[in-house]
Amino acid sequence: MLGRVRAKFQNPPTDMGSYEDIIKSINNPPWNEEKDKWTKRDPFIFTPLLPYFVYQVPKVQELIQLVYLNKDFKLQNQYYIQSNFSTPTATFFEYNQGANKFTGVGTQFAEPKPLKNQNGEYTDPAIHKGVFPEPGDNGVLGRGSADVIVKENEVLIRAGKFRGTSLQPNVIPTGNPQRGFLQLSKFNLSKVKKPNKVITQINEETVSVKYLIEWVITNPENTYEKFTGTVYLYKLKNDLSTNSKNLTVGSIVKENLKSLVASETFSLLSKSEVVKFINNFIQTCNSLNTTKSGFQLFTDPNNKFPIFYRPNNLTYNILKSSVPPTPTYNQNYYSIGNKFCTGVLPILNCNVNIQVIDIATGLVVATGTADGNQNFLNELYQSVVSQVTTSLLSQKIENVLLPDVDELDGSNIIAPTTIGVAESTTSFKNVSEIYNQIKLQPALKIPGYGLIYAQDKVGSPLNFKSTNVPQSSYFADPTTYGALGSDYLFLLSHSSKIPGKGKINFDNTLYGINVDQFVDEIMPKTSSLVRGEELLELINMIVRFLTTHTHAYPGYPPVSVTEDGSNIADMLTELQNSYTKILNNNIRLNWYL
Repeated sequence: MLGRVRAKFQNPPTDMGSYEDIIKSINNPPWNEEKDKWTKRDPFIFTPLLPYFVYQVPKVQELIQLVYLNKDFKLQNQYYIQSNFSTPTATFFEYNQGANKFTGVGTQFAEPKPLKNQNGEYTDPAIHKGVFPEPGDNGVLGRGSADVIVKENEVLIRAGKFRGTSLQPNVIPTGNPQRGFLQLSKFNLSKVKKPNKVITQINEETVSVKYLIEWVITNPENTYEKFTGTVYLYKLKNDLSTNSKNLTVGSIVKENLKSLVASETFSLLSKSEVVKFINNFIQTCNSLNTTKSGFQLFTDPNNKFPIFYRPNNLTYNILKSSVPPTPTYNQNYYSIGNKFCTGVLPILNCNVNIQVIDIATGLVVATGTADGNQNFLNELYQSVVSQVTTSLLSQKIENVLLPDVDELDGSNIIAPTTIGVAESTTSFKNVSEIYNQIKLQPALKIPGYGLIYAQDKVGSPLNFKSTNVPQSSYFADPTTYGALGSDYLFLLSHSSKIPGKGKINFDNTLYGINVDQFVDEIMPKTSSLVRGEELLELINMIVRFLTTHTHAYPGYPPVSVTEDGSNIADMLTELQNSYTKILNNNIRLNWYL
């Protein structure tokens, strides 16, 4: 009878006695330890309680549970069943003492390492989920990596379900995606694939601004349409405050992050002329690398963007409040302007000069001078203002009130401590009208400031990321699937052989084929499986060449390139690649028709 075991009591019942006591009770003839074991005289033979068709026999020294049909008939009608294991990771072999974990003496043993927490979740689902059967499923488990799992609508036959050679007690196994398996499944729904849906995500890209253009109106409060001011180009150092996310129309940029590259001053211009002047400077920086006068703005034309343009903080502060603010000037300095002319009308030659004096020390901190014909007085004045402004900026002195062109009479120009509401309102109105027309391109919606992130492109640089999202539909149409997978697959026939390779010898494989037989006997006598679609591609290429090729002369080889563009070189390359592209060396068969 298959499955019988010979077992000794771990704790003999008092009415049966020990192994020696039982042996001594056998007479006529007396017990012979060598001859009587495993015979009908042996009282320690136990038959499996499980049905014959469920085969489960313990290993030597493992624990079993004994069952007697009638306690009055000692040592007769005795059966066994395999005892529990202390942990699923000990099923390869567990000595009988350890298997007592779930008996009355089990409290003396340490707790095994759990596979699940108290809430029923896996301790590490990414590592060992799926290695052992789930509650509600049925399974026939081997002692190692093989099992059969029967679910509600699915059957799994697996080998190699975890990494490593065998289970180790209290070592959590790691699942093996490359296990060998046969899966038969029935699904209550059918799934139909549809074309992927392309979803484009637009993200604003944060970049480091390289250059800053700032424009300033020196006399925004004047009512004579005679405006003076300057446009500056700074090179910016890389800093968190100078990236495209943080640099805005009103943000503060520390002076140590700016280095002056160029400046252009205007004077006695109307609002429309001021707008044109500032916009021309911005457009020059956008499109060119030098000014009209030949001054170089950018040392590396390929690395000048992004450029941010805006009013400077003083000018922008006039616009920030709903109540027009009072313009502020630097109270630490005053200025003097002079005009000296010589000659006889209508030809007079004039010298124009402006000085800025530090009130505390009385020292001149900046000066500018120009000589020329009085008919070009405005141009002379503008040149002097530009000299003075550039000198002040190099010393980080800002907001000094300078004389207008009609104030070049030697008077001290002192910054007022207060400005009337009327003047403040006028400043707000003048700056607003200019601000609303400052644009790189007239069609832009946002005036006054902007980020030029590439030539002729204003706004926030955008990053477009497209993602293909799979689309599918499900239908209430039950379907079945079958899958067979492993590192190597063999489809074998007892009756077939491949010419020149011989017939496979299946001797000694009734209880399984070992690795030596797979590698030494079966692999050499099988051939690679052919991939159908890839084979059709090669056949199609050959057919195209045959149907479209031409010959230079009768009897000559075909021209290497056909009328539809097919060529011999591509065909030979595809033929060479067919050993890996068309043939699958890991799925093999010995069928031959």
